[in-house]
Amino acid sequence: MSLPDGDGPFPTIIETHGGSVEFSGSETTDVMIEAVKSVDAASDEEGNEILSSVKIGVERSGNTLRIETVYPYEEQGFLSRLFGATKEKHVDVDYRLTVPGNSDVDVDGTSTFVKGSDIEGRVSLDLSSGDVELENIGGIVYVDGDSVGYTLLGAHPVSAGQHRIRIVRDGYVPFDTTVFVLRDDSLRLGTIPLQRMPGGARQ
Repeated sequence: MSLPDGDGPFPTIIETHGGSVEFSGSETTDVMIEAVKSVDAASDEEGNEILSSVKIGVERSGNTLRIETVYPYEEQGFLSRLFGATKEKHVDVDYRLTVPGNSDVDVDGTSTFVKGSDIEGRVSLDLSSGDVELENIGGIVYVDGDSVGYTLLGAHPVSAGQHRIRIVRDGYVPFDTTVFVLRDDSLRLGTIPLQRMPGGARQ
């Protein structure tokens, strides 16, 4: 699939529950989508029946691309699922996307792992839970509607003791610091503003 030629941005919207969403930017207007469905079932026959009931919806409107995981219980309503009127087991869908580099990316997920890189536009994440890894994002990053700046560091498990943190991005002065992490403790760095290099130099 290709989006129309132009300067962009090309909004890409992904809506899913569970699983993962991995996206990266490219220098073309081509879009590649890979979706892998998985379920824990008692037999292959049951598993294939459940997997076939979950659909991957892809809709393009102008420059905007919308990708959605459609579950059958969503059509029956929340109360039907809550009180057992539907026996559907949850299906995880793992998405891997390549989109134009000047895209804006929105991910709306529940218990979803999100990993993204090489996007010039903004990234907006609406996640009730799930880990996030972002690298080389040119635009502002939003989490649950709040701006967290231009550099987002997700939680990363490390051993207790002293650790060096270094952030490098083309055209910006590298950020270096040393931190000390206590056992069974967490450390929050917050938003880290990077300074542009004078004269447009690149590192």
